[in-house]
Amino acid sequence: SSCTSLLFQVFGKKDTMARRFLNAVKLLAESDRQALPAIGLALSVSAIEALLGKDVTGLSSSLADHIPILLEPDSSKRENAGKLVKRIYNTRSRALHGEVLGAESKEIIEARTLAAGCLFGLWFRSDFLKRMGMDGIENTPYGLLKELKSLRWSRRVPDGVPDLPAVRALWNDDAPGKA
Repeated sequence: SSCTSLLFQVFGKKDTMARRFLNAVKLLAESDRQALPAIGLALSVSAIEALLGKDVTGLSSSLADHIPILLEPDSSKRENAGKLVKRIYNTRSRALHGEVLGAESKEIIEARTLAAGCLFGLWFRSDFLKRMGMDGIENTPYGLLKELKSLRWSRRVPDGVPDLPAVRALWNDDAPGKA
């Protein structure tokens, strides 16, 4: 049955998108409950890592490479997106190592928005692949990272990922909502 299949995807031993989605949702829920800004920021970044992380080494650079490909169709604006990802990641690291982070810090909102955008985009991609009968290797963390690598120089995002102007507004001066 499909329920049994989903439970195996979430609780089995394999690294699956279903497991990554569950981890990201849990991390974002905890992020929203935090009274300490640094912890909320760290959990939002951890949700992004849960979705797109591969190895511990070079994770900041890896996320700065993958997120722009996932969410920004205009390749000329991907560099700005990568800089934003690195800035958020560095702020998270500084906060976890003792730097005081105020509740009004824009990085907290940016990290939460970015994490939600990654989750939303990847969830839509996964659903799209299922509807297209491509629920095999394409719809796995390995398949996702392979697709992102193949789209590095492309002027499009992965199939099934919706346009998310509110997320793109984080790095685009001309996006809706930017002054």
